[in-house]
Amino acid sequence: MELNQEPFQAFLSSREGTPLFVPGCLRVRTLSWKAQGGCERALLDLENVPGSFSQWAELIGKSVRIYNRFGSLVWWGYVQSAARGEGAYALSRSLDDLANRVAVSYTELQPQGENFGVAKRTEWAEDVRSAAVYGQKDLLLDGGLMAESSALQLRDLTLARLAEPAARLSLRAGAKEDPGRRAERTRAAVRLECLGWYARLGWRVYQPPAGMLGNASAQQGSQSLGNTSSFQRAAQSFTTDGSAAVPVQVQVRVRRYGSPTDSLKVALQADNGSGIPSGVDLSSAAILGSALASEAYPWTSLTFTAPPQLLANTSYWLVLSRTGSVSAANYYLLAVDEKLSYPEGTFKTYNGSVWTARSVPADLVFKLSSVWESTDLLLDAAGLFLNDPYSRVSVECESGVYLTPTSDGLLPADRFAQSLLDLGTERLTPLVCAVNPQLALVISECPAAHEAENWTLSPEAGLQKPGGERFLPGEHPVGTWLRCGENAPVFITRVQISAPDWTPRLESA
Repeated sequence: MELNQEPFQAFLSSREGTPLFVPGCLRVRTLSWKAQGGCERALLDLENVPGSFSQWAELIGKSVRIYNRFGSLVWWGYVQSAARGEGAYALSRSLDDLANRVAVSYTELQPQGENFGVAKRTEWAEDVRSAAVYGQKDLLLDGGLMAESSALQLRDLTLARLAEPAARLSLRAGAKEDPGRRAERTRAAVRLECLGWYARLGWRVYQPPAGMLGNASAQQGSQSLGNTSSFQRAAQSFTTDGSAAVPVQVQVRVRRYGSPTDSLKVALQADNGSGIPSGVDLSSAAILGSALASEAYPWTSLTFTAPPQLLANTSYWLVLSRTGSVSAANYYLLAVDEKLSYPEGTFKTYNGSVWTARSVPADLVFKLSSVWESTDLLLDAAGLFLNDPYSRVSVECESGVYLTPTSDGLLPADRFAQSLLDLGTERLTPLVCAVNPQLALVISECPAAHEAENWTLSPEAGLQKPGGERFLPGEHPVGTWLRCGENAPVFITRVQISAPDWTPRLESA
């Protein structure tokens, strides 16, 4: 790599990493970094370039790496937009205007059929070529009240219009072209606005896992439990979402028959690989039979003791049994759904030796409530971006904060991630997320001021690294602590430097 005597030098490459030769002079004008995300923004001027603007607008989406004059990498990201003034007008092209995967949410307006007034969403339509060039960028439109045919038309028209970002023209206020400056106009710089890779979290939508799964359909039928040896146990299978969950509570519709003196037990068990419960309780909960209603089938809640973290996309069983002996006079009745409204699982009964399907097929009426550790949800949401653009996603700490996602719809991945980062850890320390030079998205815990080596700032605005070393161009204290004289350290959230003096502008929490 050959560097000149400019304070900083930028290099462009394709998505595949192939270096791009750019004639003219590529000058760095502004660089900024944030504690949340790392590299934030860079402004570059491409000066003395031949050809038309459309030729250089092809640089949007390309990778950018910026080095200081000592050869140290200080900023990395991609070209978000290109703009060029051309006398009385300006031309621009931006990835803000890009969408290559589109769907439409709408409320069905067809005048007939069961779907009238139902909230629906079209299938996603994607421009594969555009996604290969720029990376996948989602757009979920809200169509309001419309027929399915109109929603599909809106989706396809939007995709055709936005799959390739178009050039935009704007008049420059008060600008009149001087014929004597036409030569200068042809040499006007192309301004490239670049963003750090963390900004790409805003390109996709994410479906949070359901905080509750189960079958809340109306009861149709019942299943006795513990009245004969044929029905010693009952079990309902279910499959977890795409992220690791911790089940905390189960609700079933159940009543007692007679006056059972034992308890109703609900256990969590893994699948044994053959479509039946493993026989080993992962956790369990119980309620006294005397505490159950003797009429109707009210919802009854049971809270698991020491609930385990279940694996993602894995089958498990809820196993119901009585803690006492079989009794034909005193037992339990479970509400079931013989309409089979829960295709995600199977209901079986146990006679003391084998599990069998119910003679009249049914599903248990149940609701299972779960929580997730915030860092597991972050890992799941960021996993959408593996290989586009992130090489890997790494969580360097466990937050210890558990929650139930509150949205049953798609959310922008960056907004969802930020809501989790804002929760911090159970130790009341902040979480930060940034993209390193290898394009790994790393989630970590901010060190406390007493745990970190502090930068220092003198009254004369002399900035120094920990230990008193001078900092090189592009080195900065963002995401760490800065001590100013005898004052308490402050946490630096943002740093910006700009030509011509490159003096760091610091912002703190």
